[in-house]
Amino acid sequence: QGCQKCARGRDVVYWHNSHGRRRGNFMGPVLGYISLWLATLTSLGLIGIAVRNSERHMSLARTLALLHFLFLGFAALVLVAAFITSNFSLKLVFENSHSAKPLFYRISGSWGNHEGSMLLWAWIGAAYVYAFARHAFTRLSHRFYQTALGAMGAAGLGINLFVVLLSNPFARLPAPFPPEGRGLNPLLQDVGLAIHPPVLYLGYVGLIIPYGLAMAALIYRLSPQTWARLVKPWVYIALGFLTLGIMLGSWWAYRELGWGGWWFWDPVENASVIPWLLALALAHSVMALSVRGTLGQWSYALAILAFGATILGTFLVRSGSLVSVHAFASDPGRGIALLAYLTLCVGAGLFALSRFKAPNTGTDYSLISRDGALLAHNLFVIAIAGTIFLGTAYPPIIQAFGLPPLAVGAPFYHSAVVPFMVVVLVFMAFGPEIPWRKRTNLLRIIKRAPLAIGLALLCGGFTLFLDAAPLGVLATGLSVLVIALAARMGVRTRRSSGTNRLPLAISHLGVGIFALSATLTTVFTVEIEEALRPGESFTQAGYTVALTTLTEGRGPNYLSVEGAVDIGKNGRTLTTLTPEYRYYPAREMPTTEADIQTSLWRDLRVSMNLIERETGANADSEPRWAIRFHMRPAMLWLWISTLLTTLGLFLAARQAFAHTRMETSDT
Repeated sequence: QGCQKCARGRDVVYWHNSHGRRRGNFMGPVLGYISLWLATLTSLGLIGIAVRNSERHMSLARTLALLHFLFLGFAALVLVAAFITSNFSLKLVFENSHSAKPLFYRISGSWGNHEGSMLLWAWIGAAYVYAFARHAFTRLSHRFYQTALGAMGAAGLGINLFVVLLSNPFARLPAPFPPEGRGLNPLLQDVGLAIHPPVLYLGYVGLIIPYGLAMAALIYRLSPQTWARLVKPWVYIALGFLTLGIMLGSWWAYRELGWGGWWFWDPVENASVIPWLLALALAHSVMALSVRGTLGQWSYALAILAFGATILGTFLVRSGSLVSVHAFASDPGRGIALLAYLTLCVGAGLFALSRFKAPNTGTDYSLISRDGALLAHNLFVIAIAGTIFLGTAYPPIIQAFGLPPLAVGAPFYHSAVVPFMVVVLVFMAFGPEIPWRKRTNLLRIIKRAPLAIGLALLCGGFTLFLDAAPLGVLATGLSVLVIALAARMGVRTRRSSGTNRLPLAISHLGVGIFALSATLTTVFTVEIEEALRPGESFTQAGYTVALTTLTEGRGPNYLSVEGAVDIGKNGRTLTTLTPEYRYYPAREMPTTEADIQTSLWRDLRVSMNLIERETGANADSEPRWAIRFHMRPAMLWLWISTLLTTLGLFLAARQAFAHTRMETSDT
């Protein structure tokens, strides 16, 4: 609205705030910091109760879990309030906010940084611990219950100490306080990335429950099958949120950066998919353990390693070892602290596992059995996770030894990971068709699905006709096979009026559609980039792209140039897209905003970027714009398939909770 004190009017891009409008709210941040220390003390209390392990302290443990959640929640709300009110006396608000920023991005800016995101991490962990305390309070013995809460409290204590000692979100700037902030990174001012961190952390931190239950089961010698039934719904919930959170991150990267369509193999992207893969293996292991009593030690190890992988991802993003637009911080000291925390959590878990003697189930792990198929599936999934970790961690490791830097990009991952993924699709297709017994006949399984196999061969042959590579043909056929068999499973479940396999069918259907969409996007994408001035066009791969006009504008905290780009194919106009080039004065940083036309079959995406003007006698009066055009088939189905998979996992969690409520514990 302008500044009346110095007569600067509505033409200013952001509010003029140089007259000491706010001195800073001192009391709120102080209370927030005190609340962080109180939360740390409550997590210590949970550990103390686990050590005492007395039935008299059961209600106190539940109360401490609630207080832990409330103290961290209060601290998080204080930080959000500081961002909303633009309290620039806080260093975090000054570095990541601006008074002209829209309210939604001021709120999301509270976790769009290292300190705020770690506070969110701790709060979500406390929420999970309290949810477990409420859910399990009346059904578990006090010894097992307190041991599990103590292990979760110990895991939460490490993060709480990291926040209050090394990542204090309430650190203050010296007076006099700055009148205006630097603003949030413009790349992060997007709805996708605003909701991506909370959803991703709901998956990341949700693995604290399987970890705590695994530690308690190993210490207390709980029956592995009982443990599997207790942990199964929590694994499904964490995996569901992880799936949704990773999808939101990919959706943001596709819209804002044009990265890879569905995956770009960015190091921070890889750091999030490693715990997802381990949680996926854990979900399949506890399924076998709860039904057949097999894969007990394997499941415990996966629960420990999956939680360790979340800490590893946090370390990679915040230690400065990886260079990425996603990375939050570059502080080796914080990285060393996280590495020590990782070592303690995983080391304690593996030590407890080494002292646990698994019962002899006498199960024959024949490959042509569901037990064997699940084990083989897990081995290949873990091989994928290990390969991705190797490709992600190898470059910073060799640089740490003073060797020349090495870039590990998409060609390595495509050659090393995709073959494993193809094998996983085979097990995913036929695994649910194998009955729960030791051995079965492979030919009999194949004979059960002639229509699905015929459809898969037909679709694979069609992509071969379109000159797809052999691996693309194979991936297409297997994806269609997974879709057809999952659909058949869902229809048969519906006909039999049962719901026990419906979540499995929905999840596998989503994975099959995702694999098919990713294959089609990878194989048949058209990507063109040319430099144009208004009135110019280019034609390539049958598509004509013309930059017709440019229009200047402004938003709440940025200036913009909007282009009108006509897209045609074979002489026929398809659509007009309007990408933007934005400049944020607070950060002195330009960004590009793509325009995307989405349909059921393909996306048309256009972005524009300013090319620096030439200087000297040959300089042009009219600047050129780099116009980047993409045609990506089946992009919409990538997002739909992820939602289907998430829905199936949440339905499975609901079903598992219902089963555990009906069962009595053997403790």
